[in-house]
Amino acid sequence: MKNILKQLEELAINFKNNYFFNTKIKLSIYYAFIMLIVLTIFSIVIYGISIKNLSDSFDDQSKMNDPKIKNEINAFQDRLQITIISTDLFVFILTLILSYYLSSKTLKPIKTAYLKQKKFVADSAHEFRTPLAIMKTGSEMILNSNANNAEYKKLIHEQIEEIDYLTEMINELLFLAKNDDIKNITFEEFNLSNLIKKQIESIMPYAKIKNINLDFKITDEIYFNGNSIYLKKLINNLIKNAIDYNKLNGSVIVSLEKIKQNIVLSIKDTGIGISKEDLRYIFDRFYKVDKSRARESNGSGLGLSIVSEIIKIHNGKISVVSKEGLGSEFTVLFSSYNSHI
Repeated sequence: MKNILKQLEELAINFKNNYFFNTKIKLSIYYAFIMLIVLTIFSIVIYGISIKNLSDSFDDQSKMNDPKIKNEINAFQDRLQITIISTDLFVFILTLILSYYLSSKTLKPIKTAYLKQKKFVADSAHEFRTPLAIMKTGSEMILNSNANNAEYKKLIHEQIEEIDYLTEMINELLFLAKNDDIKNITFEEFNLSNLIKKQIESIMPYAKIKNINLDFKITDEIYFNGNSIYLKKLINNLIKNAIDYNKLNGSVIVSLEKIKQNIVLSIKDTGIGISKEDLRYIFDRFYKVDKSRARESNGSGLGLSIVSEIIKIHNGKISVVSKEGLGSEFTVLFSSYNSHI
């Protein structure tokens, strides 16, 4: 009995704290109440018109005093009232059900956006908390110890790394926030082949430091109508991701080609791969497949979210094929007739 009461108490608390469920109920009641008012007015009008027509059907008003006719009129009025009330009740119940359904449909996108924002804030707080805690600990150690110059330098170097991590994450968050409005993004035609080659050259030293062989197969003179700054960020994020999540002495192959009316960019690696469970979440903000590896590479979990946003802005598509332990291949598909809408 105590368990049952406890469950009922928890249910009551959840009901009280469930903002969206309460709002759904309130909206349903509002919709149904409005319909009830409309039905009441409509029923009164119908009832009045029906009785008036019945009265007008008697040419001789003296007949109205005939007991037989009077009984028939009263019986008609009773039947009419029952019919109207029954119909109104049925329509009201149906309206209540439909109102609940429509309220659910109305609130669904709002609830989804709210839950995403809530998760985003929680993830952001978590990501900021770790480097701040490291910096605080380092600062306390400097203040409370008699460390030598070498130890001071080591602690300060660690703090600089954490500051760089925070700065990069803030820049990525600002990038995502800024691109909620794509009207301010300028598009122009540029040589995508040359842009990718330059990005590969710039990231080549980073690949060598990580002992990763970076190779490419780029078809020359492929032009694309888009934002070159954003495309640089997209290519850089995908290649860096392929390097960071690779194996020692692994390889990354970047290819660009034009197939029919489509431009196909592919980044293939021989890295750790992604599980089926993780694949559906990899473009979510702050999601990390391998958290320990992401932290080592200064990854915030925003890189693929940015990639996804840039592809959406350019009306493109991205697909991922991956096997754990064997590697991954990210394929980006753009229309060669791409234009900014």
